[in-house]
Amino acid sequence: MLSRLPIALALMGLCVTIHASGVSWALQHLRRRPREAPRFWTGVRLFVLVSTWIVLLHLADSETVLFDRIR
Repeated sequence: MLSRLPIALALMGLCVTIHASGVSWALQHLRRRPREAPRFWTGVRLFVLVSTWIVLLHLADSETVLFDRIR
């Protein structure tokens, strides 16, 4: 069990790196967009885009874990 700990920590570090870089990229991308007047659908669209991006990041993490299990 202790022999698997470094592998688990490395995978966790990789997942955190993927999430941090993906969310940072998304925030920078959103800051470049011109600000619109706050409206209901603008906020809804923003939440949908952010949640979609986070789901895609989770899929990237899953692929990383799956490839590690195959080896």
